[in-house]
Amino acid sequence: MQAHREMPADFAACKDKFLIQATASGEATDMAELFSRPDQKINETRLRVKYVTGNKPATVPEELPPPPPNETDSEQRARLQREVALLQNRNKVLANDLNMVMKKTGKNIVKGFTLLHILLTAILAYVLGRYL
Repeated sequence: MQAHREMPADFAACKDKFLIQATASGEATDMAELFSRPDQKINETRLRVKYVTGNKPATVPEELPPPPPNETDSEQRARLQREVALLQNRNKVLANDLNMVMKKTGKNIVKGFTLLHILLTAILAYVLGRYL
């Protein structure tokens, strides 16, 4: 089996399988001879491939709990501090995931224009304005 050239978009749709064949060998050491016997019982099992990620992100709750009614100022301050810590943890997890994706793809995601784009546009504008 060969490695994928590109990361598949949907690992859940993967249909890769491995065929495992087993038989009693007895005294035989040659594999071709072992599996070519007509009276030999060969057990076959197909193993489906299941892709899993190696680095599991920390589990983070999706939503913050609603504030309880009639809470005191100290309770509110403690709750807000827990929420800030939770959001900072979520931010770290997302930053790690983004770094992992950028390392895997080898692409650096940059928004906006590069200096090369700006220089080429300026030169093109100068040439068109000067000679047209």
